[in-house]
Amino acid sequence: LGISYYLVYNFLEEYIFTIELIQTGINRLKSKFFILDYFAKNSYQIILFVLFSIGLYQGFRTPKIKKRKITISSTLNELEGLKIVQISDLHIGPLIQKKFVQKVVEQINSLDADFLFITGDLVDGSFDKYSEHLSPLE
Repeated sequence: LGISYYLVYNFLEEYIFTIELIQTGINRLKSKFFILDYFAKNSYQIILFVLFSIGLYQGFRTPKIKKRKITISSTLNELEGLKIVQISDLHIGPLIQKKFVQKVVEQINSLDADFLFITGDLVDGSFDKYSEHLSPLE
């Protein structure tokens, strides 16, 4: 919905911009400050587009692995060398689907962990609706 709004808005704005150019005449186009003036007035769109693009990139890249060594002062020697993986907020749904989940599972499996904890939001929406995308987690 947001992308559709953005495309329609930009189309209409471009249409209005073209009409403005025709109405103001060619003389205004000759002004070297006209383009700078236009971008200065509409720079918020450029900023929003850049932020939107960064958000998309962050959302679709595979998670970063952050390794932490935790020392527990205990007499439980059984915990020595224990590997725990924790992943959070996969948000599987209309945008994050099976292919992405498979990449995450491969990344997790490469760590050879003893335990896996999945925290945060696993699915965006109905579990039944997106259960097919969860199959790599089995």
